[in-house]
Amino acid sequence: MSRKLDFGFQWDRLKKILYAAHPNSVSDVEIMERLRFSPPSWKVWKPKFVEKANTTVFKQVDDKTFKKIIYKIEYSKKRKNWFFYVFE
Repeated sequence: MSRKLDFGFQWDRLKKILYAAHPNSVSDVEIMERLRFSPPSWKVWKPKFVEKANTTVFKQVDDKTFKKIIYKIEYSKKRKNWFFYVFE
């Protein structure tokens, strides 16, 4: 029996993966594997993640420093990499 995927849960996992890798980029295939998507399901879900990333600037409190951070997540179609940008 397969479980129903929740966008919010998967989005939070994606953000954690990218935040942990910051300032490095993460490849599309690595994100797919770490989120445990199959290639056909990733083909369906990735455009939703890209849309959310392209339309939102995020605000969060850092768990370690307790400082407020403002960041943006971007996907590069040309390089097939995900990026996490922090604004100072």
